[in-house]
Amino acid sequence: MLVPTGQRDVRVAYIDPNTPAASAPIARGAKVLKVDTVDVTSGPAAALNAGLFPAAAGENHTFTIQDVGPRQRTTSRSPRQT
Repeated sequence: MLVPTGQRDVRVAYIDPNTPAASAPIARGAKVLKVDTVDVTSGPAAALNAGLFPAAAGENHTFTIQDVGPRQRTTSRSPRQT
């Protein structure tokens, strides 16, 4: 995280094909609202970074995501990170 608290805006920039994120489905540009129940705008950077950048392959984290497009919806998804 570059911003320790406040005006954070975390977006999905890229999805690797044939990964759990691609099959979730999570689209490029989707807004990440929470990582493992930690709010992106006000949660501690260390907790967010632990979910966004896991130390080991195979860790499972839950993301609350606001989809892009005309039918914006907010859902929680738990793709296994590789």
